[in-house]
Amino acid sequence: MRSPRIAPYIDVFVRYHCSITILEVMMTFMRILYFLPGRGSSLNGRLGLELQSRGYELHGRVLEGDFAKLSFPEQVDYVASDLRELDGRGIPVIANSWGAYWALHALLQNQISYSRMLLISPILGAVRGEGRMFKPPLSKVMERSINEGLFPEVDLTILVGSDDWQSPHDRSKALCDTTDGHLVVADGKGHDLGRDTVCGCLDGWLG
Repeated sequence: MRSPRIAPYIDVFVRYHCSITILEVMMTFMRILYFLPGRGSSLNGRLGLELQSRGYELHGRVLEGDFAKLSFPEQVDYVASDLRELDGRGIPVIANSWGAYWALHALLQNQISYSRMLLISPILGAVRGEGRMFKPPLSKVMERSINEGLFPEVDLTILVGSDDWQSPHDRSKALCDTTDGHLVVADGKGHDLGRDTVCGCLDGWLG
């Protein structure tokens, strides 16, 4: 089976360079950012367009097409491989909601971080709220890894809303405590933090 492609530019280059790697494609651009959007979004969703407006060329994984047909562990394998290819290149990683869940499982698999990472409204395991129950794959693995401090050293920042039932800020605090990360809690905000809150964080984090 053909490997799911990193959106959006891999296919263009592979036609002419059969042995090209993802990293070689990335390094043809000036300002690269590895981006993992939330479920139902894309590299050209609201956050993706905001990042592009700041001059970044986006690469990442999106839950669509062949990639969406893979099992969750297989998806994590691809994200983990992508992150390994960032080694020493200074390419930042931003992951939102479900994308953050991918990124954290990939960190657990690699047991080393290759880039600084910003997680926005991250999914961090099973939650119950507003009369609903949400339990993502391998949620117990994530919860145990946070509770037992199994994550590698990582330059981590988390932005989360104080009223986000899908991403409880106390769980983000536990993750930041175990990784020595930086936590930003947006007062009165839910899972959708709003443009002003996110842009304010990006202004400081991207510099």
